[in-house]
Amino acid sequence: MDRHRIRVFFRYDDYCATSDATVDNGLVALFGKHGLCCTFAVIPRVTEGNYRDPQPRPGLELDSGRRQVLADAVRAGCIDVALHGFEHRSNGLGMPHSEFRGIGYAGQSAKISQGKAILEEIIGGPVLSFVPPWNTYDENTLKALHDNGLRCLSANRYGPLVGTIEAMRFLPITVELPDLESAVEAARQGGDEDPVIGVLMHPYDFRESGDQRAQVDLAVLDSKLAWLKQQPDVSVASVTALAVASPSFDRARYAANQPLAREQLVPPFIRNVADTPYYASTAGAAAARRLRLAGSVGTYLLAAVIGAATGVLLQRAATSVHPAAAPLALALVLLALAGLAWRTYRQPHIYFRPMLLTSLLAGCGLGTAVGILTGSN
Repeated sequence: MDRHRIRVFFRYDDYCATSDATVDNGLVALFGKHGLCCTFAVIPRVTEGNYRDPQPRPGLELDSGRRQVLADAVRAGCIDVALHGFEHRSNGLGMPHSEFRGIGYAGQSAKISQGKAILEEIIGGPVLSFVPPWNTYDENTLKALHDNGLRCLSANRYGPLVGTIEAMRFLPITVELPDLESAVEAARQGGDEDPVIGVLMHPYDFRESGDQRAQVDLAVLDSKLAWLKQQPDVSVASVTALAVASPSFDRARYAANQPLAREQLVPPFIRNVADTPYYASTAGAAAARRLRLAGSVGTYLLAAVIGAATGVLLQRAATSVHPAAAPLALALVLLALAGLAWRTYRQPHIYFRPMLLTSLLAGCGLGTAVGILTGSN
């Protein structure tokens, strides 16, 4: 069977004045060893202390050693630099955390402009890609990126779009490093014509950092990069290289890959966006969206039909006991439906199981009422 080529990019977030140098330098060495390129999402002036604390504090720029490592790695072709916010400090305007979302255009543009200038001075070349801290941003962010000459945004598959910014490219992350092999196999089996796997890494993912959250060590990354190079249908490129080389990463593709407005209502037996470990082509993602929508609507309609049939049977059984029992059964069904609706209304989100039960009860109420009406004629 002919296989479409699978493209992979690696995004290493939080390179900054306080990131773990052992991990930072280890990644530079490994990507250089294998002749591959990784996108380093660099914080120009990282905030001191806790990222999540919005209180103003001093920021730390990269020291001369880290600047030299970055510049040398870019010249060697093993590192691509993306702007990762400015301070990476939460603005405290809501959850999930964000440095940018919710603040005005002027404030966002100033941060982006200043951060871009710092990084471009370090590497001696243009910075074209942006990675928002916590993968959160808003329409003002996209406008500010466009106006400051940034051409690609790499976040996740859940952010907003601006319809007038056709030139922006989107390359979201899709998996973390431990899931790389399974993502490649899923892309092979999925049949999409242009699957792209975005691998997210942080310093704390590696045991060399000493962080308790670590999942792998540098030796694991080494083996995975060696494995990738042995795959004839897989190629590795940086975020910026992919964005510049292909117009296919446009807003239409990003919109098609986003979840449905009520993705939480998709039945668990239907693959949703979170279960797809690659960034699909526009056509493939649009087809998957239609399948999720049709499968979801069909599931709830089937539940309503089953409920209606149950309601007819309930009416017949109740009538056989006593003529007044059927209206009582209908009242109990409607009472249960009203209680479930009230409970669901008070929740911030509606999920699959409550909606499935609502469909069953609504169908049951309808079937019981129809049975009563037709039985009385």
